[in-house]
Amino acid sequence: MNPIYKLIGLIILLVTVLLVFNNIADKGILPLAEFMSEHDDMNDEVKTGRSAIEIIDGQVAVFIDEQIQEKANIQTVSLESIEYRNEIHAYARVLDIQSLLDWRSHYRAIQTEKKIAESAVQVSRQEFERLQMLRSEASNISERQLQQARLLWMNDQSKLDATQDKLKDIRIQLLQEWGSRLAEKLMEDEEFSRQLFERKSVLLLVTLEGSTELPDNTDKLFISEQGKSRKLAQEAYFISSAVFPDNQIYGQTYFFHTPAASLRTGVYLDAWIPENSESTPGIYIPPAAVIWYADKPWVYVKTGTETFMRRDLDVYTVAREGWFVKQGFRAGEQIVVHGAQMLLSEEFRWSIPDEDDDP
Repeated sequence: MNPIYKLIGLIILLVTVLLVFNNIADKGILPLAEFMSEHDDMNDEVKTGRSAIEIIDGQVAVFIDEQIQEKANIQTVSLESIEYRNEIHAYARVLDIQSLLDWRSHYRAIQTEKKIAESAVQVSRQEFERLQMLRSEASNISERQLQQARLLWMNDQSKLDATQDKLKDIRIQLLQEWGSRLAEKLMEDEEFSRQLFERKSVLLLVTLEGSTELPDNTDKLFISEQGKSRKLAQEAYFISSAVFPDNQIYGQTYFFHTPAASLRTGVYLDAWIPENSESTPGIYIPPAAVIWYADKPWVYVKTGTETFMRRDLDVYTVAREGWFVKQGFRAGEQIVVHGAQMLLSEEFRWSIPDEDDDP
């Protein structure tokens, strides 16, 4: 064969081989160097961060090394012992007492009038009695002088009677607008009135939603600004049933008073009313820690540096601050409040065998 034809055939074969190789490389069928590089990275990842599960004392434990915990932002809090009492949640509003201030101003002005009238009556009565005595002894006091003294006395008495009627009217007004118990407390309890009118304390309208009523013998409850922790609540003290409703919330209303602190007029507050005087020791589980699986609530407890165990909430009471449990948890245990759902996913990821695993 002609050497030229042999050379042409060899060139064609070489070009064909190069085209086939490039096509294979483009499709990723044989990126050997890249595959080896990725494989090495995977091995490094397994070495530096690993998780797995194990059964310890019949419970599933998830092992997450500290590096992965940090990357996943797994956060825990320490559980604390508390004393729990069943409470009714209600709402409270700091009342505007401007009308009471107006009433007090008017009431005190009339009381001043009354004192002046009482003094005038006493003076004119004594003058009449003095003239009457002189007339009976010496007869040097005319009947006209005596009658004028009598008229002055009667006129002063009429003014006194008028001020007393005004005081009765203003008391009736207070009774109608605020109720008898609060009215009596304002008129008879000087210290209560002083604290209220100097704004060292505030008047609250507490509303229990729906048909709920205040438990018998309730003498105090706990209030805090909405959204703040129940632990920061302060005491408020019972006065009486309220004579008017809350325009925003339907339900039974009651008057309470509490130290003013930083409470602003008109602001709505959360209120907690103890249902009984007995308390139960236990633990509060933060709401952020609770996850649901198989229609049950669970939490993850950190039992070691890299160990997390899922524990169910068997018997619990859902309260405003969290989930109250009487058993199954101890004060000081570390409970996961961020990342619990990731731990659940990790637990089940490792519990599902790979397809390449032996049956």
